This record gives sequence, structure tokens and C-alpha cells, in this order.
Amino acid sequence: MIKNYVLFLVLILFNLNINAQSEASNANLTESFTHEFADNNTKPATLNGTTDFDWTFRDGETYWINTQVVQNGQNSTTGASTFSRLQVKRSLLRHQWNTPIVAEVGDIVTLKMTFKLQGGANGVTGDFAETSTDVNGTVVDNGNVFRLGFKTTLDTNYGQLNTQLQESFVINLDSDSKLNINYKTNLNTAVYQTDNWDTFTIKFFVGSTAAKSKMYAQLNNQGVKSGWINEVINVQELYDAITGVGAYMFFESGNALKNDGATEWLMIDKYEFWTDGLDTGLVLTAANSTFNGSSSTNAKPVNDGTSRVFIFGEIDAFFSGNYNRNWAYLFVDTGASFDFKPQLNGVDVPKIFTLQEGADILGTLQTTRPASNINFSGMNIGENGSADLTITEDLILTGSSNIEGSVSLSNATDSKIVLKGLSFGESGNFTLNNFTEGNVKVSSSQSFTTTNAFDDYFTYSTENLSVSQGGFLLRKSSYYCGYNTAPFWSGYDSTSDSWVIVSGDFPDSSTTDYSSSNLIYNSQAYGSGSIKNTYRNAVQFNNIHILDGKKMVINDVAVSANQITLEDDTDPEPIIMFNGTLKTSETLTANVKYLRYINEDRWYMISSPVTGQDIDEFIADEDLYESSNPEYAGYVGFAEYNNDASLYDNPSAQADTETGWWDYEQTGQNDTGKFTGGKGYIVKLKSDPESNQITFGGGVNNDDAIAISSSDLFTSGSTTWPYIYTATSVSDPDGGIAQTLSINVVSLPTAGANISVFRTLANGNDDFSFGTSALTLGTNTISVPATQTTFDRAVKFRFSNGEVEFDSITLNDVAVWDGAPASPSTSTTGTSDEFTNGPNSTWTKVITLTTAASGNSSRGAQTLTINITNLPSGGANYRVFKTTANGSSYFGGSQALTIGEKTITVAAAAFDRTVKIQFSSDNIEFDSLIVNGSAVFTGSTTTSPDGTVTVPITTNTTAFNLVGNPYLSAIAINTVADASNNVLTLNSAVLSEQTAWFWNGNSTDGAIPGYVTINQNPSQAAKISMPAQAFFIKSAAGGGSFSFTPAMQTSSYGSFNRQTEFSKIDLSMSADGQTSATEIVYFEGATTGW
Repeated sequence: MIKNYVLFLVLILFNLNINAQSEASNANLTESFTHEFADNNTKPATLNGTTDFDWTFRDGETYWINTQVVQNGQNSTTGASTFSRLQVKRSLLRHQWNTPIVAEVGDIVTLKMTFKLQGGANGVTGDFAETSTDVNGTVVDNGNVFRLGFKTTLDTNYGQLNTQLQESFVINLDSDSKLNINYKTNLNTAVYQTDNWDTFTIKFFVGSTAAKSKMYAQLNNQGVKSGWINEVINVQELYDAITGVGAYMFFESGNALKNDGATEWLMIDKYEFWTDGLDTGLVLTAANSTFNGSSSTNAKPVNDGTSRVFIFGEIDAFFSGNYNRNWAYLFVDTGASFDFKPQLNGVDVPKIFTLQEGADILGTLQTTRPASNINFSGMNIGENGSADLTITEDLILTGSSNIEGSVSLSNATDSKIVLKGLSFGESGNFTLNNFTEGNVKVSSSQSFTTTNAFDDYFTYSTENLSVSQGGFLLRKSSYYCGYNTAPFWSGYDSTSDSWVIVSGDFPDSSTTDYSSSNLIYNSQAYGSGSIKNTYRNAVQFNNIHILDGKKMVINDVAVSANQITLEDDTDPEPIIMFNGTLKTSETLTANVKYLRYINEDRWYMISSPVTGQDIDEFIADEDLYESSNPEYAGYVGFAEYNNDASLYDNPSAQADTETGWWDYEQTGQNDTGKFTGGKGYIVKLKSDPESNQITFGGGVNNDDAIAISSSDLFTSGSTTWPYIYTATSVSDPDGGIAQTLSINVVSLPTAGANISVFRTLANGNDDFSFGTSALTLGTNTISVPATQTTFDRAVKFRFSNGEVEFDSITLNDVAVWDGAPASPSTSTTGTSDEFTNGPNSTWTKVITLTTAASGNSSRGAQTLTINITNLPSGGANYRVFKTTANGSSYFGGSQALTIGEKTITVAAAAFDRTVKIQFSSDNIEFDSLIVNGSAVFTGSTTTSPDGTVTVPITTNTTAFNLVGNPYLSAIAINTVADASNNVLTLNSAVLSEQTAWFWNGNSTDGAIPGYVTINQNPSQAAKISMPAQAFFIKSAAGGGSFSFTPAMQTSSYGSFNRQTEFSKIDLSMSADGQTSATEIVYFEGATTGW
């Protein structure tokens, strides 16, 4: 490290980070030859040996002294230099910095010189030589301009005889007036010029030995760069000096400079030297994934964000381990490459690649095996450089990035791509091999004044791309919702070739087909950002993208789209709907807030268009009507319908036995449960509610999800952890491998839910050290590492709540449940695993209740309960088989089976025995099977993976059932609305008639007063029912399952039935300043009580 103080400190920015290490560390010297260095026209040789002068300039001859001169202007008021330079006017002039430069292994010593030539060429040739006396008067071609490098000792002779051991580079001016680094003629830069400054940089990478150390140099002639030239360290003494007492910088002018009296000379603007122990790095000397023995330092880069890695020459380096990489900086030179290709045992395992200070790529950067995330502070791609990247998650460039060459990115559909401060050279190109709008964010540099300037540089198929407000790369056919004091919509205007704000409502009332347009939400789009139009037109979009923390707001209009994607699917309400409808072609997994306007003091029949909504919370949050009858104190305007008179002590006194009963809810309850998808309810607001909106909040009824409590993947646990998923047990020979569980949660209980890990250790002890983690919406991944030594173990994942709903579970990347129902609604004796083949063709199937091997438990009473839903046409029988005390067999008599629940009990015995029930048919269908009190099959699943929602209907007393639209879209009710895919047609098999009854309170056009009758009469109008609308249907004998299917959904706007205004008289009386008012309302079918 350099030991003395810094004379003058300036931070300089350079084109590439390899030239910008002073940004990452403090320069030890920046010498700009201002008046602080010496006065104007000073000859530095005259200052040799003076106090505080840290330089030595060649002297001893008059012309030597007179031809190195400091020139600087000085402001008479401020005293600051207006320009500064050291003018070197002839050859063989030398100077040195008197401070020793000391570095450690891994340090990078940098010498940088900023200069320009003054003068023309005359063709004189030559080389550095003590005997040269040519003073013919100009800068000459085919000559050496200067030498810059390190030497072992400080020359105390002011004549500086150049006899020290040294390593250096020479800048040459060739016969075509092109500057180059000597002996590297294939790396010429450009014709020298006299207007602007050039730079020459040397970097000494201090290795573990002299042979491992590397020196590289680069000439930058007005942006035309030579590339980094390698110089082998041949002088052991120099290595010993720089790692010991210190080496020294020296300069020597060459024979391209001739005349000390002419105006043609070399001007040095400044020097910058640094090595302070912070500017560190290693150079790869061979391709090796471990780097050990193949780097200048004989060490790996440290994985803590501090290591700088440099790959020069023609090295093809790579990393292929099973680890994330976190370095500071990566430089890949022209002709070199670096491949980040993580794997484990030959299998791709995407990992994170982080560069805290970015990358400069003049050669090739690639990921031939995918990375998961690439996080660079910036990435500069040289003109001949390229980056060919494959990622499974995100690419984030947080600083400034300049693309002179090419970038090709292959990414996952939902990858986030952030390219801040991005700019392009003339030949720059960024190819996106999988472009998702809303996932690519860029920001242009100062050189791009229009948003469409990126079109020439981004490539994706034939898409016409442009940068919208907010810096998002979008198709020109898309629309962007942003925020600037208020939400706004903008679209691309081809006339002005720019993005413009949409005036008025979006979409406008005259346009409904936006099927080629995508929407990108980067705002919480209330007010002017909501989707609305005057006529409630149905509007079709292509894809909709909602960015992190933003919201899509639909305001009383029908919206349909191909797909909606969320940057954060854990957002509690990224979609908000005020009435309106939403229909998507692809499955939507999101939390939605749906608000339905209703009038006060009127009954409405409703259903929930979302999943997971708690009924008691709904009642607490809404201003519901409260009973004024003391007998029903605490009851509110919310009820479920019941068609079974047997549940009431005096049913006819409570309601008409032909129409059914209402079970009203009370305030303050906490055990009512959640809304059931497809089921109807009634609701009524009080006369002065704070809001005339009722609110539903929850997930979308896709319904390819299932609750943990309904899944047979889980076993019973403790009170705290009641549901257990077993990943491996001690009997599993492969239990020692890493166990990774991923569960995609689509709904959580109100109070949340947790997961924890149980495992056994090598000594057999139980281990709970993984602690407790809260589950979140979306994918939750929990990993238990492999064992260090081989032993049998158990690993179990424990869940705190069975109300957690999920749509997929994978264990060790293998799907164990992916949206198919956990169990079918029914099974048969021929397909159920609980039944085995019987002894003969008469008794074809057998279920075992116990065996003698079970010991004492086999002596107890043995009970089978089976709920039969269907029998073969010829009927079916059962009989009991059991063993006796002497071990012989006993067969009971044949008994006929009937549809419904059947319980078969075999009495207890005083000995160990086997008990089985034999059946005469493979085709006995059942939906429940219970052995000795334990359910072994429960067909409770009411959803299917295609989005169908099914609700059971029954006949009981009235046969009426209240059902409701479970979707965010409207649905077709009758054939006039949709010829085949309508509610009544698709459920005709379970209905006594294809009729639906919608409440409006005073209708008289149907058989039931107060209800509008909808049926398949072709003279009726089309009936399209809005979200949250419930209605009555009448079950056929025996009941069944009533289904809502995605095919019933429509993109049209529908109707929402409500109780209409009744004829009424308003009475108001006033006396003595007091006023009393009341309403008298007339309608048929009124009842007392409420």
C-alpha cells in the first residue's frame, strides 16, 4: 500500500469499471499540474530536492531543464487554475514520483496518464536512445512517444540514467500517424489528434508470485480502445520491491518528440495512481470452475460481494457449482468468456449471480445452464461483446448500463426485468426471447430524447416496442395506467410518435374491441384510472398486467381478457370491482374485492363471487338491518334458506311449508363459517347505512383448490399442529436426501396459518429447530437439508390450520397434487382401494374391518357404515365373514342393500379374530365409507380442476334450493341467453323443471308472488345474471349436484335483481315544533314479525 499522504484528490469517472476503480477506492494521487503543483511556466527540474516536492525531473543539461514545463492559467480573483498541463517538448526527458508504491497479494496497482500530442509528422524514424541528438522540430511518425511503467528503485541521480530494473509499456506513433501500444500493431487505435485528451492505463495485478502476477495496459484514443495488452512480469526484483519496500513510477519521452523550441510536443493533463488495499482483484489464468490454482492469487473469489474478477486474453472460464455467486465486479476481455452454469450431480440447479459493482463485458458472458436471478449494479457490453443469458426468475440491473454489443435474454414468462439507466451504442441490441409486458422496465439515458428511441435497439419477434411513461417497455398497441398527481391512462399515438394521455373515460364508449391491446397497471387505478364507460359496454382486452402494489379498478362495466398476471399474487386486493363483471380465458389466481350496490330497507338474494369470505366478518362489516321484534333481538338481515321442515319443532307456524324457511344470523357470532360457492343467501341493509354497498373479499372461484382439512394427503396431528404432511419416514431408504415441500396457497383463514418442520436426528431424538413460519398466499417452499451422514430419519411438515386452501403441492420437485380433486365425490366397490377381491364369483368384493393379528382391538365390536348412492340394476347383497374361537370360519346370511346409509355391526368377542364384510357386486356406488368410526372415504369435494363449482341440492319438504352465481363474470340462465351453455339446460337432469326464480319483491308474473320467473320459453328475454346474484331452483326427486361451469360465463353485462320500490304513503305530522314521520307500504304476501 502507498504509505505517504495524498497530495490532491479528485474522483474521476471512466468509460469502463476497469478504468474506474478509483470510484471503489480512494486515489492515492491525482496530480493535475495546477498552480498548487507549481506556478505557470515553472520548469519542475528546478524544484528537484526542494521541500515538499515529491517529484524528480531530469536535469543536468539546460535543454533538459527547459523542455519539461508546467503551464497553467490562474484566475486573478479566485486563484484557481483555468487550465493545467505538463508540456514535454523533446525526447529522452524523464520524471519519477518519489513515493514508493507498496501492494499486497490481490491488490491492483493502477497508473493512469491523460495526455495529447501537439504537432505533425515528418517521417523521421528511431528508438529510445541516450545518444539521440535529433532536434529537427516536430512530432514524427514511426516513433515512440513515451514509456510509462514501474522500476525497482528511486533514481537519486537527477540525470536519471534509466539503468534500473523495470517493467513498462511504450506508446508508439506508426507510419500512418496512428497511436498504438508498441509491438501490438494489430491493436492500433486511431490517427492521433491534437484537440482532445487521450488516456493510457496500466494495471499491475499482484499475484502470489511474480509468475502469477500480471500487467495489463490499455490505450484509449478518443474512445477507440486498444484492448488490454498483457505484459509478463519477468523481473523478480520488481515483484519483490512492490510487495516489499516499494517500487516507483517513471516516465520517459521517446523519439517521436524532437525540438524543444517548436510548438509540437506531448502535453500531460494529469496522472492518477492508486492502490490502497481496497482496489483488489484476481486474474484468471486458466479455465477452472474452482479458480484455485488458476488465478493470480491462487485463491477463489470471496463470496461476500467484495471480490473483483478479471478475465483477460483468450481464457474461457466458467463456474459450475451448486452455489450462489456474490462478487463485486466482473471484467471479461475481448476474446475471453465467462459461463455461469450452476449444477448439482449433473442436474441444472438455477442459482443467483450478483455483482455489486457491475460488469464490463468486452468478450462473452453466458449462462449455458440457467441462473435463477441475475442482480448486477450495471452491465456494460462492449462493441464486440455479448451476453447470452437464461434466467428462471429475474434480471435486475440497478445502476447504469450501456449496450454497445448484443444481449440475448431467455427468461421465464413471469420474470421481472429491470434495466435502469439503459443506453445503447449505434450497434447495440437487446433481444428478449420471452417478452412479457409489465415485466420489463427501462429508463433511457440522456442521449435518448424520445420514448420510442428504444424501438431500434430492442428485438422481440415482430413486435413494435416503445418505452411508455414510467419507463416500461411496451407494445405500441398497449395502454398504460400510471400516476401523476392522479391516475391516468396513456396510449401510443402514431401521429406524434409518442405516448399521450387518454382524455375522458377509458375505454371510450364507441370502442369495445381492444382484443389486440394489453393493459399495464402501475397505479392504484381509482377515479380516472378505473375502467368505465357510460353505456356499460362489454370490453375485450388481450392480457392485463398488474404490477406490485398496484390495483385494477372496474367501475360498473363488463371486462373480459385472455389473462391477468400479478407481479405480487399475495397482494390483499389487486383487483377491485364496483359492480361490473370480469371474465378471463386463462385461470386467474388473485384476491378480489367486489362491491355490490344495494338499496337500504330491501331484501336482496345474493351469493359470493369469491372464495374464503367469512360470513360472521361480513355481517360485522356491513350495516345490516336489525330486528325490532324483542323476540328476535340480535338477529340481522342475513339468512340462509332451508327446505327441510323436519329441522323445526313447529314448521308451519314459522313459514309456509310450500316455500320453506329462513335461518337468520345473529350479530357477534364467530362460528358460522365461510360463504359456500354456488349457494344463495338473503341480505338487507338498515334504513340509514353508512354505505349502500356490500363487500365481498377473497380469492377467485377457479376452484381447482382444496382445503388441507379436505385433502387425504394429510394425517391428524396435535392440537397446535392438527394436520401433518409426511415427506419421509424412518423406513424409507432414501429419507436422508434433502426434503423440499412447495405448496401454492390460494386462501388463508382470517387469523393466518403457520407451518413447522419435525425431523428425527441420527441419535433418534426429535428435532424442532426449524421453528415456525407464517404461510403466505402464493408459493411457500420449505427445505430440510440432506443428512451429513447416512441414517434413517423421518421428516414431516406440520400445519396449524385446516382452512388453508391450496392448488398444488410438490415434494422434491415431484407433483403430488396439482389441482385435481383430492378425492372423487363417489367411488365404487370395484374401484376403491379399500376393497379387495372376494373368494368367488358370488362374493366379488371384500372389505376387512380387523384381523386376528390386531390382538385385543379385534375383540371389540366392528362397525362398517357405508352411504350408498347407486346400486346395479339387479341390486346387490352383503354378508358378514368372521373367524370363531376355535379358528374356523363363520358366514352370515345374505342381506339386500338399499340406497342410503347402511350400518353393519358385528358384536364384540372374547378372543382375537378376523372380521370382513363381503359384497356381491363391483358396482355398488357410495360417497362415504367409515370403518370403526374412522372415515376411509369421504366424497366431499364440490369443485373440479376446470373451474366448475358444484353445490348439493335436495328435495326434502319443498324441493326449492337457493343457489347463486359464484363467478366474477355474468352467467347465462336460459337458452335465449345461450343456446346450450346455460344454467337451466346444463342442470336439467337434477331439476324438476327448467325454471329459475329471481326475487324482486312485488312481481306477480309467476307462480310465486314477488319472484320473476325465468324459463326456457323462447318468447322470454335473455337472462344474464350478474355476479353475486342468487336465485331459486327446484330439485328433481332424490336431489343431486347443481353445477356452475365456466362454459356458462359470458363477457356480457347482465342484470342484478332486487326488491323493487313498492307503492307507499309517506305520513308526516308536526305540532309544537315536534315532527313525526312514517311510511305505509302496500304489497301482497306480507307477513308479521319482522
